[in-house]
Amino acid sequence: MPNAGMPHANMPTTVLVQKWGEGPSNPEYVMEEAYLQADKQLLKAGGFMGLGERGVGGSKCGSTAATAIIYKDKSGGSNLLTANVGDARILLIRGGKPVQLTVDHVPDSQDERNRIERTNPNPRMPLVRCVA
Repeated sequence: MPNAGMPHANMPTTVLVQKWGEGPSNPEYVMEEAYLQADKQLLKAGGFMGLGERGVGGSKCGSTAATAIIYKDKSGGSNLLTANVGDARILLIRGGKPVQLTVDHVPDSQDERNRIERTNPNPRMPLVRCVA
């Protein structure tokens, strides 16, 4: 997400709180819906009459977000649900050692590069470019 000073910085959290208030019967769905709604808002066309670059900040901006929620399930047990976008990372410290709970979404990763390119509307022009 844009930096914390930007109006969209807390968008996934805002949507998550709204959706959670409707009843967290399916926490994974609520988390996914919050991220999808934030993505939809951030990707709206900007500029004069919507003819500007797509998304908040245009092509020069990226986004990151990380969310972790501890919630009680129907049996009263505690659960940890995490989600991330971009290179935002969630770590859990267990026994004094860090455990990474999320996978970074960066184009340096071959899996992420392949995922991005699968959605490319113009395969002759790569979405991910390496500049050495």
